Amino acid sequence: MSHPSPNPLANPIGSAQSFSFGYITSLSSPSVISQARSQIDKELIALDESMRVLRTRRNSLAPISRLPPELLSTIFTHCAHSPHLHEHATFSIRFIKVGHVCRHWRAVALGCPSLWSNLVFSYPRWTDEMLIRSKMAPLVVKVDLTYMTPKVVEALQQALKHSIRVKDFKLIASKEMMEKLLNQVSGPAPLLESLSLSNSRYSHYTTESGYPLPEVMFEGQTPRLRRLELFKCDISWNSALLSGLTHLDIRNTAASARPTMSQVLSALERMPSLQVLTLEESLPTLPESVHKLPTIGCVVPLQALRSIRLSGRVIDCAHVLAHMSYPSTATLKLACKAGPAASFDFSSIFPAVVANCGGSGTSGEKPLRHLQVHNLAPNSVRFQGWHSPEPPLHVFSNIRTAAMFSQDEPTSPQIEIDMSWSSFGSDKPMGVVQSMCNVLPLAYVRTLHVHNFSYVPKSFWLDAFGGLTRLRTIRSSNIPIEGLIDALVTEVPGSGRLLRPKKFGEVFLPTVCEVVLEGVDFEDGSSLLDDLLDCMMDRAERRAEIRNLSIQDCRHIYSDDVERLEEVVVDVVWDGIEQGYEDEEEEEDEEESDPYYHYPTWDDDDDDYMDWHLYF
Repeated sequence: MSHPSPNPLANPIGSAQSFSFGYITSLSSPSVISQARSQIDKELIALDESMRVLRTRRNSLAPISRLPPELLSTIFTHCAHSPHLHEHATFSIRFIKVGHVCRHWRAVALGCPSLWSNLVFSYPRWTDEMLIRSKMAPLVVKVDLTYMTPKVVEALQQALKHSIRVKDFKLIASKEMMEKLLNQVSGPAPLLESLSLSNSRYSHYTTESGYPLPEVMFEGQTPRLRRLELFKCDISWNSALLSGLTHLDIRNTAASARPTMSQVLSALERMPSLQVLTLEESLPTLPESVHKLPTIGCVVPLQALRSIRLSGRVIDCAHVLAHMSYPSTATLKLACKAGPAASFDFSSIFPAVVANCGGSGTSGEKPLRHLQVHNLAPNSVRFQGWHSPEPPLHVFSNIRTAAMFSQDEPTSPQIEIDMSWSSFGSDKPMGVVQSMCNVLPLAYVRTLHVHNFSYVPKSFWLDAFGGLTRLRTIRSSNIPIEGLIDALVTEVPGSGRLLRPKKFGEVFLPTVCEVVLEGVDFEDGSSLLDDLLDCMMDRAERRAEIRNLSIQDCRHIYSDDVERLEEVVVDVVWDGIEQGYEDEEEEEDEEESDPYYHYPTWDDDDDDYMDWHLYF
């Protein structure tokens, strides 16, 4: 008698179950088949659970499992709050993948409220869930509503209902949107540490009036607020927000909302720990008829201040600076405009600038060691000065020395003064430079960079930079160098240390031993190269030798010319680029042959935003 073959669906446990199926086939009754399927599903579930338990036990043996949950939470939070994740909406929620690795990591992630506290508005459906998972953790609310959907606005409105939990709030939106959102904010913000409001990303190009902050915003209760940044938002300087700050940044205040000097001083007195002060086009203004500083009364001491940035009329900048006392180590950045009546007189700011330059280097002060003078426009000049021992790479390095200095060296200037005026004239930038150099303590400057002047005669070099008695390096960029060549061989009695016998006479800037020429055109037929050679030889004879000559991005200079220079100068560094008329003609022909040469054809990553609408 033959026996049927074993059925793979037969119950392998048999008596261990609540009932026995024996051998079951697809020909069995429907009820039996249904029971068998149900039993098999239960066994599969049990098997899956057993496998999960085994995987968990196996994962527990991995080296990373030694980390306690507290440390894992810290690592997860660091990843979630990494700035580069929030630069683009696509990456803003990638941190949730840590919860998909294993059950333990998921449990740790869900049990860490701070992991979910940096709210994501690019995916509005996630906002409510993050508000729940963050429990009572302090919230970070940062959103740009320049382009958005109504759901993004709704998500932000929901988040602002939790103002009592908000720690960091940054909003970029139109005036109308701010009125819709912020005028509804009620209740104190006891955890708020940073508040940044910007009246539309593109308000630089509009005449839209500023957004007036509500007088009772957060009911005036922000005891932990330390950073306040406002762009095209008008605030009352009597506001409780202007108290206890360490960072204050206010830009583009409406003329009708400008504070008085007494209001500014009163607010600054409420910020004794202020470290960073930025007021751009937001200064108290003196009447147009006032051209000299009035008598200075109250002076507010701000001994923690390390950065000052002001923008406005020159007399208004000087007026504010005169009412503050701060360390000479604070960096100073000014953008000063002289009105028509003041011509190009910037003398009112000179005392404050001089105080920030470190003087003669005595009493522990650091003097300026590096100076850059940049002609920004026909009616604008920029001064920059550094205290650092080594010159900043992006300003003073040449072809060979770029690798000599550490990239970690700070490059922010100690002083940066932009001076602009309403009238034009090729000699006016030089006059402003000379007046500034005549008052600045520049005796310790070792490197000088003069950039982008169209007219630089010998008298300019002599009058403006004659006091740089320790100067070692001159870098000229995109300027005519005839005046520099003439100045370098000019006899100036008593100009610095005597490094040569008297019979040779004194020469201008005798300590200079390195010259960097950038963007010079040694045009064919001109005597510029011969004059440069004569200059190098003349200074060598006077024992004020130029030992290092660097030539970068210059035109009409060739290898034969460089060889002539190498016969006179100890170290000549040339970038090897030969530029002349032939190259220009080839480039022009190439451009003319392609009618779309000047039109960009690459894909724009922001194209997707064009499908969104501007929400007002």
